[in-house]
Amino acid sequence: MNCPTLPELSLSEFGQRLAAKLASARLPLSGSLELTERCNLRCVHCYINQPAGDRDIRSREMDTAMVCDVLDQVAAAGCLKLLITGGEPLLRPDFLDIYLHAKRLGLLVTVFTNGTLLTEEAVECFAEYPPYSMEITLYGASVETYERVTGSTSAFGRCLNAIGMVRAHGLPLKFKSMVLKQNRHDLAAMKALAADLGIPYRFDPVLNTRLDGDPRPLDSSISIDEILVLDREDEQRAAEYRRIVRDLRRVPTRADEVFLCGAGIHSFHIDAYGQLSLCLMARKPAYDLRQGSFQEGWDDFLRRARFQKRTRESPCQLCDLSAICGQCPGMAQMHYGDAEAFVPSACALAGRRLIEFGD
Repeated sequence: MNCPTLPELSLSEFGQRLAAKLASARLPLSGSLELTERCNLRCVHCYINQPAGDRDIRSREMDTAMVCDVLDQVAAAGCLKLLITGGEPLLRPDFLDIYLHAKRLGLLVTVFTNGTLLTEEAVECFAEYPPYSMEITLYGASVETYERVTGSTSAFGRCLNAIGMVRAHGLPLKFKSMVLKQNRHDLAAMKALAADLGIPYRFDPVLNTRLDGDPRPLDSSISIDEILVLDREDEQRAAEYRRIVRDLRRVPTRADEVFLCGAGIHSFHIDAYGQLSLCLMARKPAYDLRQGSFQEGWDDFLRRARFQKRTRESPCQLCDLSAICGQCPGMAQMHYGDAEAFVPSACALAGRRLIEFGD
């Protein structure tokens, strides 16, 4: 009897097929867990970083036992993919305990880090129990640029050392950057570093205010003209925007619901204090996991939050550029404290990209 040939299926293909099968179901397949808002760097553009040694903030964070209990609940509810982020998650001394607990639950774990606190012990743990992915943020390509962005003279060297350790162990690694006034001149060098090492790289030039409403991160934003230059210079980005514009269906959304994305349908966010919300950016409303279970929060609270109706008309309801626009309730909430607010800067960038990449 001949053995039948079974075609191999990549993890991404599996995920796409699974999502298609579950399109009509509401399941928490993917989530993000913010272990801390604290960070050892003081980046000028960051929307979240709190001082590394802030005792008050540390005392309010979920302890190890609660984090692991929440992970148990998340896995039991059907979660498959988990992003562990911060702040800087490796700042927590219990990071590896939490990471290993997530791995034992069978979760596909991605870790976001600045790399500066990565130790040989952590890398060896990752080598034995590999993450689904690791993403290290690059802030520049020199000590000087790193100092301008992060306030640290040693961060660049420590990041390079971390990259070397990760590559030596063959771990899945990606780079990403926020493009700022302070590091725009280093973008080509950051791309070259990634290309030389054969590591995927992405960048984003759109900044947000801090979670507490402080607008100072926006002072580091480059102009729309500069963003369009970056779009044109990057062949992959330019091709993608041309595709989006070409395939753009010029039909106004006219939706009555505030949220139109997958948040609260297949994804969720949990902050360092046990607050369950729709996503990393849309932090309100939130459900306190210290007072109730994840399943209760998902089934009822987040369902109502996700399908909330608009209370007023919005220019976005009459716009037909939603496919190329970065405007979303999370961005609106961060900038104006109101998920229904209109974000003029996002609208202006979408209009310019339509002109730039249209026929």
